[in-house]
Amino acid sequence: MYIMKFLSVIIFVCCFQFLSAQTTFNQIIGQVIENNPELKAARASLEAQAEQEKSTLNLSDPEIEFSHKWGPKEAGNKTELGISQSFDWPGVYRHRRQSVRYKEEALRQLWQSNLVDQQLNIKLQLIDLVYVNKQRNLVTRQLNAVDSLLKKYSLPENRTSLTILDINKLRIERYRLGIKLSGLDVQKKNIMQALKTLNGNTSCVLAENLDMFPKETILPAAEYEQLFESGTPDILASEAESKSIMSQIKAEKSMRMPGFSVGYSFAREDRTSFNGFSLGISLPVFSTRHKLKAANLLKEAQEITALQTRIDAVSQTFALLFEVEMLKKRSDEALQLISETNYERLLKMALDGGEISLVDYLIESTYYMQFEEEYLNVCYQYQCAAARLNKYNTITK
Repeated sequence: MYIMKFLSVIIFVCCFQFLSAQTTFNQIIGQVIENNPELKAARASLEAQAEQEKSTLNLSDPEIEFSHKWGPKEAGNKTELGISQSFDWPGVYRHRRQSVRYKEEALRQLWQSNLVDQQLNIKLQLIDLVYVNKQRNLVTRQLNAVDSLLKKYSLPENRTSLTILDINKLRIERYRLGIKLSGLDVQKKNIMQALKTLNGNTSCVLAENLDMFPKETILPAAEYEQLFESGTPDILASEAESKSIMSQIKAEKSMRMPGFSVGYSFAREDRTSFNGFSLGISLPVFSTRHKLKAANLLKEAQEITALQTRIDAVSQTFALLFEVEMLKKRSDEALQLISETNYERLLKMALDGGEISLVDYLIESTYYMQFEEEYLNVCYQYQCAAARLNKYNTITK
């Protein structure tokens, strides 16, 4: 009964920690996304491109002509004024509007793709930070154990049990651990500075003490397949771009039809006024040469790009899924080995009981510490691979 209660408490605490870590991760990612200058610049650039695409729907500018001619005195002067507007074949504007709509959709999906990439980048930075903090905790724990031994053997009643060489070995071990801790502090500072840059030069206070990886839900392979069938932002952007080019091709075909111009004219001669209109037609004999062929080649290239984007995404996802499953298995095996034995307590008991020497204690302690570091590295690799695998699972609008 007591064992069941104890296990229940452990499970509750672990679940609470995972949920808390996940909430903190989401808070930080949301904050950095909101403040990120690169995303703000990308959004403004994409909006500018969208406005530029809309400008292709504009009519050509109207033309105004004015002339004043002098003649013999008996004939008088002649004044003319005219205004005209030219138009392409009506089908051109319809296809251009379709092309612009698809282009706007491609730009929206491209924005989503940029957003997802930045979210992943921030998440990987946070995972790096958690990994460094976990390593710092491990080194600090080992450092505290060495400090405890140094304090113990500095007492007069314990000095006779160790030689000066043994004490120096403890000090050397402490020095080595201090060097390792300093290196981890530098890594942590660099990560915090990178997060500050991503956050618009504002410090991420919430992130500094993160020491729990977020919970990652690994979906069945069929659900990832369904994700790509419905389309990721990269795929949808490529497909929308292909449709835009198709509409451009139709517009280029329509451009082979004649264009028109309509105008109003006014003339004044010998105190007599004249009003009239003008009609014109333009024959696209030269202006459309090679344009249709170029559009068709562009369409072919875009279709290949869209197909390759889908193939690469699917291939990378299933490679990541295999990697995640393998790393999960390895981390579970390592965790079981670590959980089965409290090596720190057993080594301390063996040292205090005289079963092992101080040198043996240091060797064994280093051996188990290296194994814990390997376990943390496997967990870190798993988290990075899982984050990339679930890249599209949560998209912030």
